[in-house]
Formats: sequence, structure tokens, C-alpha cells
Amino acid sequence: MMSMDPRYVFKYADSDLTLNGQDGVKSLYRFWAETNQSIIYVEEEEIAVSDHCVFSIGILHQQVSGKSLKENRLLAH
Repeated sequence: MMSMDPRYVFKYADSDLTLNGQDGVKSLYRFWAETNQSIIYVEEEEIAVSDHCVFSIGILHQQVSGKSLKENRLLAH
């Protein structure tokens, strides 16, 4: 299930990413699946629900490829 007009906002390291609409959100999940980056662990999360939207703020850990880290200029161990 997905909202008719979803908006995802990601803020991590020095990067900000905003996805608007179902096509943008679906392409993100498709990319994660195709590149084996769809393993996500939520350590801490706060959720607020209203009549018109759901907000979620949390600390997440995601398995990503070394190539992806290098392309995003993030340091990996």
C-alpha cells in the first residue's frame, strides 16, 4: 500500500534526498532490490500519525555496496 502522492525525505551525512510521487519511491525500492541494498535495520524510531500523513524519524542501518559508498563519497570500513 502506498499513498497516492508519497513524499520521502532522507537526510544523512552531508546528503539530502527528497522523492515525490509514486514513481520516485518505486524507483528507489527497485534500485535497492537490484543492487542488494534492501536489508534495513531500524535501531530507534518515532512515528507520528495524522489524518493526512505519517511521519517517521529514526536511526536506521542499511546494507549498501562499497561502490555506492564511494559514489556518495562516504567513508566505509
